[in-house]
Amino acid sequence: MKFLRGFGPVHPQMSLREVVLAALGAGVLLVVTALGLSLTAGKAATLALLAPFGGTALVLVALPESPQAQPWPVVLGLFLSALSAEIVIHLAPSPLPLWGLPLTVMLATLLMAVTRSLHAPGGAMALCVGLMGAEGRKADFLFPFLQAGAGAAMLVALAIFWHWLMNNRYPGKG
Repeated sequence: MKFLRGFGPVHPQMSLREVVLAALGAGVLLVVTALGLSLTAGKAATLALLAPFGGTALVLVALPESPQAQPWPVVLGLFLSALSAEIVIHLAPSPLPLWGLPLTVMLATLLMAVTRSLHAPGGAMALCVGLMGAEGRKADFLFPFLQAGAGAAMLVALAIFWHWLMNNRYPGKG
């Protein structure tokens, strides 16, 4: 029975105010980032990146003290994950075969672990960029910089502003 206890909640209960502010904050961060990205990435690429950016926005506002919510893993982790997918897209046959998608996550995990920038939504970033493939967007090595990296940096800047408005400390204690 001790084993089953590990499947229960591990985070402390949030107050109703904290829950509402976290939901509102994640939504605001994601909308503003999506609007900013749509100017450079186009609608299809922006929509494809909403999954990893949504996970990141949630972590940034609801778990700001988490190691995965700090600027280094957010920006570098998402950038490296998009870069991993770009590498796989350019080396694998086109369209990307089924085995190519897990390969994007494997390479992203390796690069994030080596650089101490593990960020769970990075796995989603690698998959989303891999699913877009070269056909779904202008595929080049600027994509990780201009869309993934810039979007991640925008999320961090917005999180800093959000937490300042909420009188919270972010980034966390380093």
